Amino acid sequence: MDKGIESLATALGASVTESKQSIEIENIIPDEYSNTQMEQMLIALEPLLDRRDIVGYAAARNTRVLRAEALEYLKRRDELIAQYGEPELGDDGLPTGRTQLRIGSDEHKAFCREIEMYANIKHRPNLFKITYADAIGKMTGNEILACEWMLVDGDA
Repeated sequence: MDKGIESLATALGASVTESKQSIEIENIIPDEYSNTQMEQMLIALEPLLDRRDIVGYAAARNTRVLRAEALEYLKRRDELIAQYGEPELGDDGLPTGRTQLRIGSDEHKAFCREIEMYANIKHRPNLFKITYADAIGKMTGNEILACEWMLVDGDA
């Protein structure tokens, strides 16, 4: 294989494989995610943050990256919830201190119209990946399905 191609791939953090007809360069451009997808990814990482192993490390690192990428979206979402929401009431009829949006209400529809523009903005966060082998026995099946974007076959 050409040393220049190997050097370029190394500088980009990519892996290069050579076949008879072509050279395939993989893992140069990170996957692209919308703000809505990153919000769901943050929710999926939440139960893994208390772990004291590679899974917890990956969850913490990816939470930091995703929060930074989605910061403006999350701020705007919270502003719109405050604007269109209403105080949540507890079983005793007193406010809980949280704000809620009732799905299907006119306020919820207005919220959805306004947040849509921000929700679909795409990002390419530099996420930390671990192998499926590292996850086996450390993550439940549901956790693996929820965080499949964080898992790779073979070497991470």
